[in-house]
Amino acid sequence: MDRRTYCRGGPPWPPGVEVDLFATRQAITESPIKPAIVIAKRSSLAPGGHGGPPLQLRLRRIFMRKVTFGGANSLDNFFARKDDSVDWLLWCKEVQQLMKDYWKNIDTVVMGRRTYEVAIKMGGDGGSGPGVKTYVFSRTIKKPRNKKLTFVDEDAADFVRRLKQEKGKDICVLGGGVLAKSLFEADLIDEIGFNIHPVLLGSGIPIFYEMSRQIDLELVKCQQLSNGCVVVTYNVKHM
Repeated sequence: MDRRTYCRGGPPWPPGVEVDLFATRQAITESPIKPAIVIAKRSSLAPGGHGGPPLQLRLRRIFMRKVTFGGANSLDNFFARKDDSVDWLLWCKEVQQLMKDYWKNIDTVVMGRRTYEVAIKMGGDGGSGPGVKTYVFSRTIKKPRNKKLTFVDEDAADFVRRLKQEKGKDICVLGGGVLAKSLFEADLIDEIGFNIHPVLLGSGIPIFYEMSRQIDLELVKCQQLSNGCVVVTYNVKHM
């Protein structure tokens, strides 16, 4: 964490002050609207520090767009069959409402080339709904089919990192786990959610691929649906 990033104006911190950076991160995370406040203490060891009562430092709020990953999956963690078919998916009014609520908070979609090609094969144009901008990572496809589509041939993690810092709603990572793998390893995905179906496909397009490190999660929501599916949402514990 960069101290200069969080300090409101002037020098990074007042002279002779020690700041608990974990508390700073926690204060910013838990204060979505009001300016975050963190308790700091004067250090008698720092230049100009003479001890004394604790200080309160009011920090500038930094709004980062949330990156989400997930979708409907089988219990054995496949998004689709090997031929990309999803004939096993179950639908209900609860899912319809969940999807409606989810997409209200999304204005950007990122996907890989293969997910884009599957969308085209299924009769779509590769884009998303009204007001949603779609970025497709591909080094071979260059020409977009509509104005809502942009093809990106640079490193996905670097590009998504910049997207998170721009103004806007949340960002959806759509499709298979190859793109998600690189974003998980770069510590860029903030939330994952799955509509777990009561079926074992046996084989198919996997959600997750082998990663270079462990990703710890925190359960946010677990909801059983009338069709036998279970919807789960987890926050990603960042490094």
